[in-house]
Amino acid sequence: MFGTRVTWELKTSTSSDAPIRLYPDWDYKENDEKQKEFRSTQGGRLHTFTLVGSYQRFNLPLNFVSSEDSNVINGWHQNQTLLHLSINSSIDTSVFEGDSINDLSVRIVNQEKPFFGHSQNQYVKFDGVVILETV
Repeated sequence: MFGTRVTWELKTSTSSDAPIRLYPDWDYKENDEKQKEFRSTQGGRLHTFTLVGSYQRFNLPLNFVSSEDSNVINGWHQNQTLLHLSINSSIDTSVFEGDSINDLSVRIVNQEKPFFGHSQNQYVKFDGVVILETV
């Protein structure tokens, strides 16, 4: 498992273009999130309800992404485009539960645009963080 580079591929469901390949830093995060709802009573008590279902959130720090790919991803974020995520590696992915890890429907949910600055000493490469949630 050591030395294996994981490739994340994003593409739209309607495009026949090749997917954008991403290589996140090793410290990327994956969380299973529960859907919760909070309600306050008139007396001020807070009740928390956990709804049925959950979703996955991926926090992907990225470096040295081409200007073309960063512009496309920023556009997907702005338009809230539905995307398909595939994760490819030589690691055995049969341990993942639920949906196939090779075809997840996701959206980019960053508060701000994902790519915010140039990579160190690079004028055509960008750094950023892409936050994806399954839908």
